[in-house]
Amino acid sequence: MGKAEQLVKVRIKDLYGSVAQFSRETGIPYSTINNLFTRGFGGSGLETIAPICKALDINLNALLEKEEDKVTEMFLNSWWENFGPNIRYLRRKRNTTKEELADAIGVSVKTIGYWERGRSYPVISDVVDQVAGFFGLNFIDLIEKELWEDDIGQGLLDPNYTDVPLYDSLVADVSREMITDYQLFPVPHVKVDQYPDSFLLKVKGESMNKRLPNGCYALINPSTEPVDGKVHALCVNGHEAIIKRVRLLENGMGLVPDSTDPTFKPQLFDFGEEGTEAITIIGRVVYHVMPFDYDY
Repeated sequence: MGKAEQLVKVRIKDLYGSVAQFSRETGIPYSTINNLFTRGFGGSGLETIAPICKALDINLNALLEKEEDKVTEMFLNSWWENFGPNIRYLRRKRNTTKEELADAIGVSVKTIGYWERGRSYPVISDVVDQVAGFFGLNFIDLIEKELWEDDIGQGLLDPNYTDVPLYDSLVADVSREMITDYQLFPVPHVKVDQYPDSFLLKVKGESMNKRLPNGCYALINPSTEPVDGKVHALCVNGHEAIIKRVRLLENGMGLVPDSTDPTFKPQLFDFGEEGTEAITIIGRVVYHVMPFDYDY
């Protein structure tokens, strides 16, 4: 049985519960339907294919022209609600990163994120096959089964959240792509959609505790250009990243704390002065989340 025939069989099950019930409700003989599955669309006559397609609201022309990807896309439009959550569930269950999945099937990390959040989907069926094969599943299981439901019941996966990388620390001369020691932590979909390249950085210390409590995770939108008055993650002279509010000066920059502790003072950097330490902007803080075990 080919992929198109498998998809039709699953659609019958979804809409009617069984082939027998489909036959009873539509008046199409059971033997006719079974012949389609046995011989395939290529070996069946129009008189067999047409009534089945009509009953299932399937694009007959796509089937007759053997445009399998069009047929696949049509079915995926109906079942896409399972595809994204299933990928997220399988990645978390097997401790697989978006980068690992993207490398294995030849797409970008951003594309994986879009699939998981339901913003786009692979219209070429071979790509869906590759994703399914990566996780040891078949095409139908990946798009039809609600694999993620058990984890939602256990509180392990919320469909309104997306995992993003969480780093304990960063330094200016090491790119995030080179760092393998990181965790994944859920962030609301709405924020990840707004900042698709964002990542989390653990906040250390009390210098920004009016805005960012010590130990929280700041969501960073990567950018090398500072925005005056906004809170940024940055490195001073290549050291470990810190988080401060940035004030842009005529020929320099001010790093301003926002703390209940008055001993934290602003730092001024005059770039016209020889020996002034270099500042590398990593990105702007756009949100923050709290660890599950945070002690209030």
